[in-house]
Formats: sequence, C-alpha cells, structure tokens
Amino acid sequence: MAELGFVRKNKMKILKENPELFWDRITGIANRAFSMNSDLKEIDIPGSVARIGYNAFDQCANLRKVKLNEGIKEIHPYAFANCVNLKEISIPKSVTVIYSGTFCNCTRLENVILPDGLQTIFGGAFEKCTSLKEIKIPDSVISMGYGTFKTCTSLEKITLPKGISLAETRSLFPDRVLL
Repeated sequence: MAELGFVRKNKMKILKENPELFWDRITGIANRAFSMNSDLKEIDIPGSVARIGYNAFDQCANLRKVKLNEGIKEIHPYAFANCVNLKEISIPKSVTVIYSGTFCNCTRLENVILPDGLQTIFGGAFEKCTSLKEIKIPDSVISMGYGTFKTCTSLEKITLPKGISLAETRSLFPDRVLL
C-alpha cells in the first residue's frame, strides 16, 4: 500500500484510462498531489484512501465533481481550496474533522452535505464559498472555528446543532445570515 504522490500529465492519462491500477493500492493522497492540475474534471476517491493531504487538489480550476466515499478519515487543510468550479460536496460519515481552508474559495460551491458524526469544523473551512446559500450543521458538531463561513456572501440560512447559542456563533457567519 502506498500514498499517491504528485500526478503529472502522463500519469493523469493512465489514471483516467485505468483507475483500478491505482486505487486498489492507494491508502492516501500526498500533499499537493493533484494541485494546479487543469486536466482533472472529476474524481471518485474510494474509501480505501484514508488520507487526503494538504492542498492535494488545490487550484484544480476545472474540477467540477468530487465523490468522497465512506472510509476516508482525514481531509487535510486546503485539500480542495480554490477549486472554483466545484459545485457540490458530500462529506462521508467517516470524516469527523474538516480542517482550515479545506474548501476555501470554492466560489461555485452551492451544496454541502455534512454528516452526522462530524465533530469539528476549523476556521475558514468554507471561507469565500460565495455561492453557498444554505448549510445544516449536524448535531454532532461540538466545535467550529472563527470565520468558518467568512465571506460566504450568498449564505442566507444556517441550521445550528442543538445546544449551540446564537451568541456563540456570530463570529462564524456573515452578519445577514438567518440562524
């Protein structure tokens, strides 16, 4: 088993044509592995991949669709930052923490599904997701960092976990959002 390292264009062609050659042996995606890869349009990451490294898909400008399967445990900071064409993401239940900047500046991100079992969302995780209109924070979340949804200018409605007060959340969201 190995961690997938930096993927150049020649490996992208092999990966697209024969994904089974890679994914059945890969347990992690290295830091910056696909960073700035304009050829990547969609990716289905199997649950055998436990770790997605820092900036792994950062600045993949044409990435539109990401499927994260159950079994993925860690999605490190800025893993999908600046994926400006990513429209939706569903986090699997096996993920308990969303780190800082994970989806920062995903300006077309409209739909985010957070799982029951998620416990922590670090600050800036969804910062500058300017197309995000609504978010439901599951009851399992016990901690959210400063500016979690900072500069999410379209965000209109947030459903908070039971037991978290409005006063505790003001630094997380834009002023005009309905809680």
